[in-house]
Amino acid sequence: MRESGARTWFRGFSSFRARVFWSVVPIVVSFLVFQGWMNVREHRRLVTGEFEKRGRELASSLGFASQLGVFSEDTQRLEAAIRGTLRTPDVSYVLIHSRDGRILARGGQSLTTVTPPGDVVAQGGRPPARQVEHGGQRFLEFVSPIVAERSQTPEEVVLGVQARPKGELTREEVIGAATVGLSLAGVEAQVRGLATLWGGITAVFLVVSAAVLYGFSLRITNPIKQLTQQAQMIAAGELDQQIAVRSQDEIGSLAAAFNHMTESLRGSMNDKERALSELGELNRTLEDRIRQRTIELEERRVALERSLTELEDKSRQLAAASRHKSDFLANVSHELRTPMNAILGFNEMILDQVYGDISDELRRPLMDIQQSGQHLLRLISDVLDLSKIEAGRMDLVLGDYSVVDTVTAVRASLASLAAEKGLEFVASVPEDLPLAYGDGRRVTQCLMNLAGNALKFTRQGRVEIAVDLLDELLRFRVSDTGIGISREQIDKLFTEFQQADATIAREFGGTGLGLSITKKFVEMHQGQVWAQSEIGKGSTFFFSIPLRMKAKSAS
Repeated sequence: MRESGARTWFRGFSSFRARVFWSVVPIVVSFLVFQGWMNVREHRRLVTGEFEKRGRELASSLGFASQLGVFSEDTQRLEAAIRGTLRTPDVSYVLIHSRDGRILARGGQSLTTVTPPGDVVAQGGRPPARQVEHGGQRFLEFVSPIVAERSQTPEEVVLGVQARPKGELTREEVIGAATVGLSLAGVEAQVRGLATLWGGITAVFLVVSAAVLYGFSLRITNPIKQLTQQAQMIAAGELDQQIAVRSQDEIGSLAAAFNHMTESLRGSMNDKERALSELGELNRTLEDRIRQRTIELEERRVALERSLTELEDKSRQLAAASRHKSDFLANVSHELRTPMNAILGFNEMILDQVYGDISDELRRPLMDIQQSGQHLLRLISDVLDLSKIEAGRMDLVLGDYSVVDTVTAVRASLASLAAEKGLEFVASVPEDLPLAYGDGRRVTQCLMNLAGNALKFTRQGRVEIAVDLLDELLRFRVSDTGIGISREQIDKLFTEFQQADATIAREFGGTGLGLSITKKFVEMHQGQVWAQSEIGKGSTFFFSIPLRMKAKSAS
């Protein structure tokens, strides 16, 4: 029951009416409290100022009336002056001190402790004011100096007035002080009365404001409450409900909008029912189509599985055929290299005249046999390397090698071909390159393939081999001034048995294996190969490999 009551109270407090009420009431209360505080503060300042003015006048009058009594220390004369001052309202006590701080006379309320005037007396001018507390009561104390004309000096008696310093009309001295204490009880009583008055005004105005605000909030929230109840009935499905429009203000506009929304919702519900009926019919038709489509898909799935099975068999057969092809090429290449090496060996012995002198007419065809045999041997070696790579039986033989020696060996091997075609063949290699780690023979083969192609496809100009060390990468570059290659043909240069153009193959020869083998060896060295070319201006082939290859990637 307690929790239910708390929830009910919280809902009432969080209602729109309560939010309107509690949004305005704090502003009104704050304004009234601030206004009351400002009025009390201003009234206290005015009363205190008037109080201080009256206290200074009393202290000055008492100081003037006590000159003779203090000068002669006549107690009766001083007490008479004190009695005249005590007849003034709010005066609680009066003290008259001598120049040395002794109390010559006192009147009014007795004080347990008396603060001597001290330096205040010597200041002269307007009596100063200070707040003190005696016996739990607060007083405003005024101290006025008591002055008298100073006695003439012997020089002034002899010389008269002219002996006085220029600008000094009289000679006065402080002979005592008059202290007047005014009780602040009257001032505080007035302030409390004014504060009580303003508190009552604030309470009355707050009650009136709360009543007005409550009535105003009722006028706003009652139509909204009716709208809410009827909206709940509409939400429950009673779409025939209409909200009565009783005013032309925003609430009336909201009620009219609710009625329009109800009509639209009624139309939407009718359309929804019609659409649901049509959808049910479509669902029945769709189910039939889905069953038919499912049967067709099942038949296609079976056919696809049968095709996949056949495709897997074909793939296995093709893989086996490719493996047999690679094995066949490797065996045939190996078997061809042995007799070819023998033929070239015997032919070289004949050229060296081991078997006797040969004529010049016979030397020329023997030289052709030697060159053609070497070309055929290189072709057999390329086919053998390619078959080993495809069969996964090509391993790199890692070790330290000199990049300078590699480039020098390639240049020396191809120098005769360059001289025969009248080409400038240069190499640019830094002398301070450190030893590299990799398969030096395969790197030499890659560089030999690129430089050989450059010399083959260059009719005039130059071919250059250059090496740069970029961080921990060796970048080899072979550039020429040959026929060039179009950008569309560069992408297929590194494919087996592919050349840029059939006419070029017929004119310059070649099998299209050199660049493919170069690419595979470079990748086995964890590197990459690429080319840049422009038709008629030449080509530049690059490949980069690590300076120190990691042994785990040797295969």
